[in-house]
Amino acid sequence: MPGKEVRGSRVELTNFGESPWQTSYQKKDLEHLVEWCCRLSVGEGKTNLRQKIISVEECEELVRSLMSDKENNKKINEMLQIITSPKTFRKADAPTLQAIWCGKMQGDTNPENIVDKLSALVEKYFPKEAYSDQFIRPTVLHEFLPRKGLRVRLAIAALLTAHCCYGLNSRTIRDARGIDGSYLRAEFGNSLDIQIARTGTASAKLFLVLS
Repeated sequence: MPGKEVRGSRVELTNFGESPWQTSYQKKDLEHLVEWCCRLSVGEGKTNLRQKIISVEECEELVRSLMSDKENNKKINEMLQIITSPKTFRKADAPTLQAIWCGKMQGDTNPENIVDKLSALVEKYFPKEAYSDQFIRPTVLHEFLPRKGLRVRLAIAALLTAHCCYGLNSRTIRDARGIDGSYLRAEFGNSLDIQIARTGTASAKLFLVLS
């Protein structure tokens, strides 16, 4: 899904995480096949492009200065309540989302509509016409971010994406057959490893459409 807030900077939902979480299904010592994560990209081209997977904690630091404003604080907390609600992305965990992305199963929640919902939330609470030219200078990631700081809408998008990924990675959802995402190892084949899961059509990199 193409789309970005400003030339050279974007927030992405990806399955490129290097530390898949453990499944809690029947207390088996199994890992999810992939880890969904928020990736921030700054710059363009082989020379200038910088990319970093950012955690919930780093994203919270990105928006800390915004949270000092009472109205912004209220809006951001409302957005997080929506994202973290079990009703927002039903029956979605890391491997189930991966299976839907690969076409191995059907589901109401898929990477595309997650990105659409996150983008729509940013536009609802921090509309482009009011915030497109507003920047913040966070206290973290100084060497990584552009000199003039990060656009407010990108910082908010990163925060929502990171929280969403935390929910996907930490949950273990059972489908109608009473099994959780660990069944994907059988679906994909016992020889499947994490690297194979990230290649070809199995890899996912979706931009949040904020323009």
